[in-house]
Order: sequence, then C-alpha cells, then structure tokens
Amino acid sequence: MKFDSVLHQPHAILAATLVVLLMGVLGYVKMPTNLFPDVNRPSVSVVTKWPGAAATDVAREITHPIEVRMSAIDGVRRVTSTSRDGVSVVQVEFEYGKPIETAANAVTTELSRVRGLLPEGIREPLIFKITDAARPVMVLAVTPAPQSGLDLGDVRRLAENPLRDALLNLPGVAEAEVFGGDHRQVQVSLRSRERFWDIRVPKIDSIFDNSLVPRPSWSPGVPPQHRKLVAATHRPPI
Repeated sequence: MKFDSVLHQPHAILAATLVVLLMGVLGYVKMPTNLFPDVNRPSVSVVTKWPGAAATDVAREITHPIEVRMSAIDGVRRVTSTSRDGVSVVQVEFEYGKPIETAANAVTTELSRVRGLLPEGIREPLIFKITDAARPVMVLAVTPAPQSGLDLGDVRRLAENPLRDALLNLPGVAEAEVFGGDHRQVQVSLRSRERFWDIRVPKIDSIFDNSLVPRPSWSPGVPPQHRKLVAATHRPPI
C-alpha cells in the first residue's frame, strides 16, 4: 500500500517535518505584531475652532464646506459632523484596507483646497488620526475639594496649566488633553434700534481688538432684538 511505502522512507518523513518546523519558526519571527491592533475602520477627524461664533454659523461656514470636500475622497464610507459654539468637528470614516497614513494625507490635501473658502478669524484646522493606539490609556477626574472655594472654572484652569504640564513632563507621556469644566464668558446684548447697532458694534469690535480675547463673529441676519455676543475670555492662571 502507498501508506506502507511512506513509512519505509524515514528520511523523507524527517525532511518534511523539518520543513514544517522551519516554516513555523520563520512565520513566528517575521509575523508583524502590534500592541494595539486596529480592528476598527480607519477614521480621521478635522477640528476647527472659531472663537465667539454661534453653532449655526459654524455649521454653515465651516462644517458644511469641509463635509462636501471630504465626501469626495476615494474610499470614504461615511462623513459625520458636530457643530457647537466656536468649534466644528468633522469625522471621516474610511473603508477597511485604507492605511491610516494614506487617509490622513488625503484629508490634508482636500482640507488645503477648501481652506480658502473658510471664514477669516478661524484657527488653523487640526487633523487627528483616530486609531485604537490613540485612545487614552488613563482618564483622571479633577474636582474641587470641600471648602476650597474653587468653582469648575478654577478647576479647569488648574488642569490646563500646572497639572497638564506636570503630566506632559512624565516619561512616556505623549499627550494630555483637558475637557470639561466651565469656560468664563462675557455676553453682550444690544438694543433693538438699528441706529444703536450701527454705532455700537464698531466700538465693541475695537474693544476686542485691543484685548487678549478672540474677536467674536456677529450674525447680522438675526433680528436686532436677538443679537447677542458670547465670547470666551481669559484669566491669569491661579
């Protein structure tokens, strides 16, 4: 029988066994490894800040133009966005198989094409590659101690300055982000008369131009009695 003939050839069996073992060793050595393998679709986020702008203005002037350009990229599966007061976040999700670096380069290219259509006064858009390796490995909660007299705004300023700097100085820490807390704001409500609007707005603009506060965005299409200005302000670190 054929099976019996194979058993009588020990050298062939030994050679085949050695070949299988050698292939296993080579596969183990050359197999790529990753501490945080990407199991999700590659995604890239574009974050654009426009200090003082209302959410509706952000959606119309920033989010929508960026969404249109991102949707034209080859291999895009879905484009989602969030528009809030002063900030626009557009997330571009690609199909499986798209390298994250290639996806980020494509987003950067399309963003440069739409950059000239975005309003003046915005901060330079930031591009973030969303991968499992980029997820935070530790989340710290900071709360004011009882009887300390600190509010959530004070706690945020503490977290943004000495606490964040101390964390970034630790060995192995690549980035530390602060979220939550209160932002100090100034709200200016104008009277309903158009004459007051025409006279006072330039003066208010000049006040912001001469301060460290980012100049806000006005919305002339809103009725005068509803025209309001909300702008973030800065206070010295505690």
